[in-house]
Amino acid sequence: MDHPLQVGITGGIGAGKSMVCRIFRQLGVPVYDADSRAKNLMTTDKILISEIQKNSECCPTIIMVN
Repeated sequence: MDHPLQVGITGGIGAGKSMVCRIFRQLGVPVYDADSRAKNLMTTDKILISEIQKNSECCPTIIMVN
């Protein structure tokens, strides 16, 4: 195989996604946590925050800037 296998972990709340990722990490499998990255960007990237607020009907106070 020329490229490493990429696997997406999906499921509803309480489905065990975090547990599967913990097991993968313990086995040495690299895990990219898109939720954590998105949360980080949505709380630190001022341009992204501005665009979300500008293009969203959601209350701007939901997005907190540190």
